[in-house]
Amino acid sequence: MWFLARRLFSTAPAGRPPVVRVIDASIFAPGASHRSVPAISNLNWTVNDGEAWAVIENDSAPRPVGGKSAILQLLLGHMRISPAGIDPLPFLKGQDCREVVHSVAFSTRPKSWGGGFYDYTSRYGAARGEDARTFRHVLQDLGAVDEQIDQLATRLEVHDLLDLPLVALSNGQTRRARVMQALLRTPHPKLLLLDEPLTGLDPHVRPVLSELLRSLHESDSPRIIMALRAQDPLPEWITHVLKVSDGRAETVKASEFVAAKTDSPAQVARREHGAVAPDERPPIVQLKNVNVKYHERHVLRDVTWTILPGEKWHLQGYNGSGKTTLTSLLTGAHPQSYTNPGLFLFNQPRRKIPTPVLAQRIGHTSPEIAAALPRRASMTVADLISTGYEGHFAFRPRSTSELARVQEVATALGLTADKSVIDLTPGEFATALMARAMVAKPELVILDEAFMGMTSAQVERATRWLREESGPDQAVVWIGHWESECPWGDDDYLRIVRLEGGSASVLDAQPSRR
Repeated sequence: MWFLARRLFSTAPAGRPPVVRVIDASIFAPGASHRSVPAISNLNWTVNDGEAWAVIENDSAPRPVGGKSAILQLLLGHMRISPAGIDPLPFLKGQDCREVVHSVAFSTRPKSWGGGFYDYTSRYGAARGEDARTFRHVLQDLGAVDEQIDQLATRLEVHDLLDLPLVALSNGQTRRARVMQALLRTPHPKLLLLDEPLTGLDPHVRPVLSELLRSLHESDSPRIIMALRAQDPLPEWITHVLKVSDGRAETVKASEFVAAKTDSPAQVARREHGAVAPDERPPIVQLKNVNVKYHERHVLRDVTWTILPGEKWHLQGYNGSGKTTLTSLLTGAHPQSYTNPGLFLFNQPRRKIPTPVLAQRIGHTSPEIAAALPRRASMTVADLISTGYEGHFAFRPRSTSELARVQEVATALGLTADKSVIDLTPGEFATALMARAMVAKPELVILDEAFMGMTSAQVERATRWLREESGPDQAVVWIGHWESECPWGDDDYLRIVRLEGGSASVLDAQPSRR
């Protein structure tokens, strides 16, 4: 009865301090002087016990430390508050937030990896010794017992992944794994901060995770605050929203926020650009009954797929269905691409084309590439984009025309060419990787979760640019779990290939040619 009563009368429970309380304060990055521009100005935010909040960002001019990131860092104790002396988490009653406030930020590259190159192709085939530890082993190292692991894995629908090497999990599966790690960590968190937890998940998995988070939040085990992009659907159990934009924050009820939402940026951009039908010429890609196996485990089964110049494709499939494996065949990164007799690229057997040549002819961005990219203070946005000419992380002097092209692309996408990559926001970094894939105007572009981390303003600009930039000869394969974000639609002759159980189904979703 107590639990039910707490839910029914949750706006201001007697005797329980607010979870979050910040009154008329400005938030500064660590080490910033009092003369610096605040990451968030004049913040007034109170989260009462029993309320469910989402922090939603829509910055039109991203800041080095701003938006939802600043709010999450504040709650983790990593930001300076002015005036001094404000305790943003009164419900902890003086307990160190670093011990009981946990964050899952889903960064594609842990800071511990440093500035070197990470070999993301290690997931293909046999894992290396250091990567062979299973997901269950990782959870056991946190102190969790098998009963706890099995119960939570069942609720998250990841039980069949527990005995796989952690390195073998897909991007979406890894996100659920990260949530499990945070929940099973000791000491148990009292507040869990989740940055874009639904991005990259299959449509049928989003409500599963959302329901688990709701039940955990309502039982205070732990409380949940999630950060979302403005274009993301708002879970139904969220009651309030903190809207963060251009260094300011505003609190609204969830119902008011949902009522004010409009079409996604991609939908708006698609309406404003006409469709161009692809020409039928010799194929760029041909797969004829292609298979990929690891011992007895079949990842791809008899996949047949043809991509013609100018075609736009949406590659769909559940987390772990083989999408990354399939795209690694197209780029030549997979070891089995050499030995597959049914794989033809640019009208030649794959084995006859050197991998560096493929890298120059295929533009590619993905979470794996984002994780692999070396990050050094000396590397600028222009340096990053220009590596798209080779398709790998090579740095060489550029010609005048190449430098002009890099500057043109950076300017069109709102990027500062001489800015260091370590100072980029997640949205700016994703934009730079997309620019890298497109800068050399390759014949085939593979855009895997290209909008991950972007604000709605960045998505809208990127969508318009992609539609204008992608010429009639350029084929594009789009991979993403938010269908509304795909820059191309049915009226653009978009075609769909769907992976399920390792098998591919080609869906002719395009209208009749006119």
